[in-house]
Amino acid sequence: MKYFYIGCSRSKGNKIGSVLLQKYMGENFSHTFIEYDTMRGVEDNTIYHSTMSSGVGYWSNYQFEKINEKSNLYKVEVSDEMFKKIRIKIHKLAGGQYAWWQNIGITIVEIAQNMGYDIPNPFREHENCSELVFLALVELHPELKERYNQNTVRPDHIRDILEEYNYENLIKE
Repeated sequence: MKYFYIGCSRSKGNKIGSVLLQKYMGENFSHTFIEYDTMRGVEDNTIYHSTMSSGVGYWSNYQFEKINEKSNLYKVEVSDEMFKKIRIKIHKLAGGQYAWWQNIGITIVEIAQNMGYDIPNPFREHENCSELVFLALVELHPELKERYNQNTVRPDHIRDILEEYNYENLIKE
């Protein structure tokens, strides 16, 4: 058995995008990420996420925590085979662009839904942070594809999924 973590965080510097998303969702976080043990001998974990500044990729936990504050960190235990499958899936997305327009599309979709229209996100290229984590969670829980759209999933949806499946939150705020 192996494990990794899925977390939620917010900017330490009160960056406008982080603050706006927190207010919009009514949460104390605006970002999601995957964290796992880097390797033996390296006393720092690896953060895998998607950001406007660097796109989809890997950061050291040390650098991540310089500018972000973790609000939730869920431990996800999986078989060795599933761990490898998830790592391969997310690794193939590393180096991709951040899905800035997808975030705008999420807002458009939600406004349309409030008006009674069911429309798809018009901007589906690339991945934002929530979509990356969602793709990993779908490997564990394929039924999530029936309940959520990967192009409109938000950080609060990720937290709700983790709570629903009773993953342990290691951070108690």
